[in-house]
Amino acid sequence: MLQVGNSIIINNDDIRERMAAGRSDKVILTCGLKLNSTVTASSISDLGFTFCLQRSLITLSRRTVPPQEFNVRQSGSRSLFELLSIVTAMLLCDVDTKDIEQIVF
Repeated sequence: MLQVGNSIIINNDDIRERMAAGRSDKVILTCGLKLNSTVTASSISDLGFTFCLQRSLITLSRRTVPPQEFNVRQSGSRSLFELLSIVTAMLLCDVDTKDIEQIVF
């Protein structure tokens, strides 16, 4: 679970996190492989994946980020959920998707 401003990013595949977040007055953003997750991944490989934002989100500066897909590159051993959470937090902090695509996590 990760909080950024008024949003909480949770692992939608973890029942304990979903239950804990259900008691919050924050905006809940779910990451995972479930169909109802706010953020999911596709085309997963050792080199990265496609980040899929299923619904719009509002950044800290009140900008709307529309649903979209873009590539995330990885070279380390971070879990998929960690990467989905990190990238979602970056979007909430107004980091441009073109900049995210240049980073190797």
